[in-house]
Amino acid sequence: MEPVRARQIQPTLPQAPVLQVEVAPACPVCAVEGSVLHEGVPDGFGITANAWSFRRCPSRPCGHVWLDPAPTAGDLPRAYDAYPVHGEDAASPAGAGKRSLAGNLYRVGLGLAGVRSQRARLETFRLPPGNGGRLLEVGCGNGARLASLAALGYEVEGQDVAPAAVAVTAARGRTVHHGELARLGLPDASYDVIVMNHVLEHVRHSVDFLRQAHRLLRPGGRLVSIQPNAASRGHRAFGADWVGLDPPRHLHVFTPKSVRAVAQAAGFRDVRVATTAVRREHWTRDSLRRRAARTGAPAVAGLEARASLSQLAGLLSVPFAPDAGDEIVLEARR
Repeated sequence: MEPVRARQIQPTLPQAPVLQVEVAPACPVCAVEGSVLHEGVPDGFGITANAWSFRRCPSRPCGHVWLDPAPTAGDLPRAYDAYPVHGEDAASPAGAGKRSLAGNLYRVGLGLAGVRSQRARLETFRLPPGNGGRLLEVGCGNGARLASLAALGYEVEGQDVAPAAVAVTAARGRTVHHGELARLGLPDASYDVIVMNHVLEHVRHSVDFLRQAHRLLRPGGRLVSIQPNAASRGHRAFGADWVGLDPPRHLHVFTPKSVRAVAQAAGFRDVRVATTAVRREHWTRDSLRRRAARTGAPAVAGLEARASLSQLAGLLSVPFAPDAGDEIVLEARR
């Protein structure tokens, strides 16, 4: 993938700040100096006025992608001003009601692959029934997933650093911890399961962060973490417009190999990594919208049909290209 220079999107927030940054030219996973992959990538939410760049590790056993330069620790919280607090999109699949060839093909794909069921399973981290085990969702957002996890039989708790997210989760009647995982004072070996959905890419020091999760798990406890896949076909197709980049909030974009490496470095065993395309429809739709916004196009022609066909293509391709899915599912044991 050649370096891509993107035009800046006009900030959508009044007086969007220019964040202070620091350089990080070496791969945070294997310390090899990276090459520039994307330059001048805008903040897709218009929260910051910077143009951002990404590097990629040239080591084939790694391939990690990271933000360089990245916001300083002091300025990074400003990248979350007005950032939406939400759970996964629970809307009906795109194209499901359209009388078009794409819609009909998509409905066939739904029936053949059971994508609704697969999405529902991914929403609950593909966990088996819990039999009363304690579960912590790190980065729980508005707490919407906790209800589904509780319905599986887990004793659920949430954690988030955003005050608004914590307030919404607490209003739902859930136990929720406010603050960084390392500073909460939670006792060792407290949980049977720790899950996180699109959290690890936001964390500056991935290994240290996962070590905290490792500490909180009981012996044999399970970790499940879902994150964007830098090796995905979506990234190759959309380049700098791929929604999985989301600078400057995504400090890292993992590959299956690099996320395995950080989990093992954090002390986890029985590490299993797979990719999935069951939510590709949403990724494609948002990437097309981001490209249109960057280029100044008034609308995306055939948006829903293109998203539907992309979803079907993803379901058909991942069995033959296991690393090509949009999201990485990491499972490991303490």
